[in-house]
Amino acid sequence: MYKMEEGTRSGQGEGGGDMTILYDVLTAFETHYMAQVTITNHNPTHRIDKWRLKWEWTRQEFIYSIRGAYPTLVEQRGCIFGPQGNFYKDLDFSNVVNCQTTPEFADLPPNLGQ
Repeated sequence: MYKMEEGTRSGQGEGGGDMTILYDVLTAFETHYMAQVTITNHNPTHRIDKWRLKWEWTRQEFIYSIRGAYPTLVEQRGCIFGPQGNFYKDLDFSNVVNCQTTPEFADLPPNLGQ
C-alpha cells in the first residue's frame, strides 16, 4: 500500500483521504509475467483528478497494454533496440505502449474515463 506523504497532495479539500496502489501479478512464466496495477481512492467525497503515476523498472520490464490511464510518452524504440528486443526476438513490439525505464502515466480526461 502506498500513502502519499504530507505536502504532496493537491486539491484534497477538507477531510483529506487515502489511496492505495496495488500491484498484482496475474500470471507468471519463466521469462515474463502479466501484472495489474489498481489505484483506488478511499475518500468517497473527493475525486483525484489529473493524477500522474511514475515508477522505475529494475529488470527491463515494459508496458504492453493499459486501461484507465494514458502514457505521457508512447515509446517502442527502447524495446526494439534494447535488451527486450534481444530477449523477446519473436515479439511484435509495434503495439507496445512504453519501454522507458521510468514510465509515467496520467489520468484520463473526464470525457474518456470509465
